[in-house]
Amino acid sequence: MSKAISRREAVWELAPPPTRLRLGSDLRKLRIEHARLPEIAARIRALEHELQVCRDNGVLQKLDMHRRLDQVDQQLADNVEAIESEERWGSSLTDVKDQFADLQASLTAIEDDLTRQATNVLAETSVAIDRAYADAVAAMRSAHHRLTGLRGAHTSRVRALTDELNAVKQELHADKIDADAVLRCTRELDALRIEHETLVGKQADIARLGHERRGILDELNKARENQSRVRQDAAEVINNRLSQRLQVVVTPDGDNEQFATALKNLLARSSTQATAVAAITAQEGIDGAQIAAIVEAGADEIARRFSISRTQADKIYAWLTDPEADRLAELEGLAPRDGVNVLLNTGQGSSDLDHLSTGQRATAILLLIFTVDGRAMLLDQPEDDLDNQFIFDDIVTMIRQQKALTAQEHDRQIIAATHNPNIPMLGDAELVAVLDATNAGMVVGSQGSIDNLQIRTHIRQVLEGGEEAFMRRYQKYGGMRLALPTGPARYGSGAP
Repeated sequence: MSKAISRREAVWELAPPPTRLRLGSDLRKLRIEHARLPEIAARIRALEHELQVCRDNGVLQKLDMHRRLDQVDQQLADNVEAIESEERWGSSLTDVKDQFADLQASLTAIEDDLTRQATNVLAETSVAIDRAYADAVAAMRSAHHRLTGLRGAHTSRVRALTDELNAVKQELHADKIDADAVLRCTRELDALRIEHETLVGKQADIARLGHERRGILDELNKARENQSRVRQDAAEVINNRLSQRLQVVVTPDGDNEQFATALKNLLARSSTQATAVAAITAQEGIDGAQIAAIVEAGADEIARRFSISRTQADKIYAWLTDPEADRLAELEGLAPRDGVNVLLNTGQGSSDLDHLSTGQRATAILLLIFTVDGRAMLLDQPEDDLDNQFIFDDIVTMIRQQKALTAQEHDRQIIAATHNPNIPMLGDAELVAVLDATNAGMVVGSQGSIDNLQIRTHIRQVLEGGEEAFMRRYQKYGGMRLALPTGPARYGSGAP
């Protein structure tokens, strides 16, 4: 037993410390980021193709030319519109002609040589205005025709350039193409190249953390195996000592109920049904690390491996892979504990603790305590929970055996407060203290070994069954029966 106890000191802490949990979380986040590499690389290739097409087709130059041609078109359109306002030009000339006609009429009404000459001047001017009007109209119509022709030629030039740009858009599968789009494309490409280079540089970190994480999980598994061996070694020692009375059975990874409870607590707020948790933990030999690997494979794999609905699988996947939490890292640290059953031989067969009475459970626990070496033991009226036969058959025998051992690893001090005489008598007590209650508290009435006549008198007269205990000691271990006084003991109300 001492060998098994000492091995416990080497057992690694089975609940991974927070720093180790964060390592798993950091590794998972790096892997999630790294998983974007194919997507980023594909986008970089697409952007590089777009920019190369733009360079090969002189898109920026053509876009600049298109912008300038739009300005020319607007100017031509304005000129044509101005020339098309023929009525406005003709109206002005007509107004001047009417003014001259009015002046001519006013002069004609006055009979005078000068007025007649003035009338002739005005008449000549009106003729000149008519000719000017006709010339102006002809000139404007000629200008309109020529400008319209120029605008048509310009439109053909713009159309050819537009067709070239449309061909580029079609090749790029773009809805539109402009200088700003090309600039945005260039900026996005620069940013993605930096991100891609950064993620590629993190591959070494992923490899390092992955190796360290595998080492931690291997260490955890070895610690569990070591702990299980410690339990089995301890059980073997207990069973060798108490094989006729008590047996401890250790089943490695056998506490599936505890594992199911831990997994249920982890999934508590994920809306996962209890039947789904039961289906997962029902898998033979399953542990948290295996479940985590299945979860990382996706919801389809969860549904397939555990035979649960896709809806439940989706909830489990979303909950456990939430990048803002460390649930997968926590899951990897979960595993079923060893199942430990304690079987007590009640004389009518062996039963485990769950099927024992209170007294029988106390019997089993006290027997287990007796197998732990090198520890002081305090027993406070054990007879309250134990039957007298068990005390006689087992407890006092073990007390005598253990108090007789001299090896340091087996050395034990046993202190018992009792009203049962079998414990000091058959247990061969080396010191018996008779206690008596007073108003001031508890006082020691007398003390000594069981060979002390006064002590033997107290045991006989104060403890129920004391005389019988002396007889049993004599019958079991032999020796001389000392004569006992018949008078009352000095401290008749006390208890050793």
